[in-house]
Amino acid sequence: MNRCSTGRSTSSSPERSGRKTVPSPSPCDGKLTVFPITPDAQFTVKGQIYTLNRLLRDENLANQFQGGYCFIFRLTVDDYHRYHYLDSGTKEEDVFLSGKLHTVRPIALLNCPVFCENSRAYTVLHTDHFGQVVQVEVGALLVGRICNLHGAGPIQRGAEKGRFEFGGSTVIVLFQKDAVRPDPALLARTAADQETPVQCGAVIGHTNP
Repeated sequence: MNRCSTGRSTSSSPERSGRKTVPSPSPCDGKLTVFPITPDAQFTVKGQIYTLNRLLRDENLANQFQGGYCFIFRLTVDDYHRYHYLDSGTKEEDVFLSGKLHTVRPIALLNCPVFCENSRAYTVLHTDHFGQVVQVEVGALLVGRICNLHGAGPIQRGAEKGRFEFGGSTVIVLFQKDAVRPDPALLARTAADQETPVQCGAVIGHTNP
């Protein structure tokens, strides 16, 4: 049974201009922060600082997302630990990056960079409404495997993409420039150094009209 309902996220929303926009649903449960991607951007997550290049280990791919947005979902042990596709389209093969596993609990993030030390996987998605999107799954201390379900091929909005085996983990979604307008409340809370709890399927942004 699909736990991640996108019922609130599949219909277009009218804008004042008369054009319609498509909502972007959260791919998972978690505590969300949203950051603009700039050439010198360093994203701080619970005391950790990282760059897009260090996250992906692919400078060319990272450069394609300059001017876009980075959505970071921090999953804790009480969250639903499956994640889903935010839109229909096609996906490339998953890229797995090995690393040392560290807990994502805030107290343990003081001295070890979570994204360069943790094992992770990322997938380039070619979506129907948001263009090229990258989704990254980052494992935590007890997550020996990041279990993605599909190889390259078609994907369906709301379908399960995969799961984490145990414990707290992190999902990151990267949008290219002008692909999405994040909910202004999310940006405001992030600017105030606050996370926003979200559930899988909740609207986190829209396409530009």
